[in-house]
Amino acid sequence: MSSKTLDFKISTGLKNIIGRELITEEHTAIFELVKNAYDAGAHKVRIIFENVAGTDPKKPSKIILMGDGK
Repeated sequence: MSSKTLDFKISTGLKNIIGRELITEEHTAIFELVKNAYDAGAHKVRIIFENVAGTDPKKPSKIILMGDGK
C-alpha cells in the first residue's frame, strides 16, 4: 500500500469557513472532513480547492468535498 502526502497552504480565514470552535488546526479540519466521508461509506473522496489563496477577488473561496458515501 502506498501513501501520498498532501501539501497545501491554508489561509487563516479557513478556520472561519470550517468552524473555529470545532477544529483549531487547519490540516486536521481537512482530514476530518475526508474521514467523515469515509465514515459515510465513501469509497472515493475528491477535494477541490477553488480560489483559496484569494487570487481572484471576484470569486469566492471554496473547498468542495465530494464522496460517493451516504
